[in-house]
Amino acid sequence: ALPFNDRWAKDAAAQIAVEDRNSQLLNMIKIVGAVMVGVIALFLLRRGLRSREEELFEHLPMQLDKPGITVSELGVIGEEDRRTHLQREISKVVKAQPQEVARLVRTWMMEDEG
Repeated sequence: ALPFNDRWAKDAAAQIAVEDRNSQLLNMIKIVGAVMVGVIALFLLRRGLRSREEELFEHLPMQLDKPGITVSELGVIGEEDRRTHLQREISKVVKAQPQEVARLVRTWMMEDEG
């Protein structure tokens, strides 16, 4: 009697095993890549927020000396009024301290480039 030839089945099983390993490796690379992109994005976001926060606290003492709107009044102002108010306040600062505003904008531009 002739032995049963199952070589093609063994070859197919080996090929399937290789494809499964390649598929798993590709999935792991995708996951690691996505995690790395997320970590880099969080790092850049945190760095940007930290520099903006430092600038805010740097200018906070100057702003506290100026009369302005109180916290309780902010609750009453609607979103559009708040935006208009902020635009007016920014315009005042630009007119009162143009050199300081120019320096701040240059700093932001250099941070975005670097």
